[in-house]
Amino acid sequence: MEGVGVGVVLSLGGGGLWLLGRRSLPPCSFPPLGIRLRDAFYDELHWAFYRALPLLLFASRYTGTFAGAGLVLLEALLDPHVRWQLRDPDHNPYLVLRGLTWVVSLLLFLATGNLWLSGLVHLLLVWKLA
Repeated sequence: MEGVGVGVVLSLGGGGLWLLGRRSLPPCSFPPLGIRLRDAFYDELHWAFYRALPLLLFASRYTGTFAGAGLVLLEALLDPHVRWQLRDPDHNPYLVLRGLTWVVSLLLFLATGNLWLSGLVHLLLVWKLA
């Protein structure tokens, strides 16, 4: 359980450092808040879908959660749109924000097993870090 706390602190610390660094960068193209909140909701459902089968197969929340995380990473690496966004400097901060919320969501689900709490925290992070 201590590892989860450390992971959450590191993720939130990374988000704070990102916010500080973001102030010194030129404005980037973030989607409007409504679209980001919609994307956050869909991301949570999408990531829960990828966690579901490994959770059933491995019968362990820890193993299933990280196996599902591996599937999400594999999907992101194979997605040409994500690769395009990585090359475009205007989209990098948005991808960093999505990555940080993914890690926080993953660790919260690992600690609590509660999808609703993970989703609520994800929505709050996207709303406040905008």
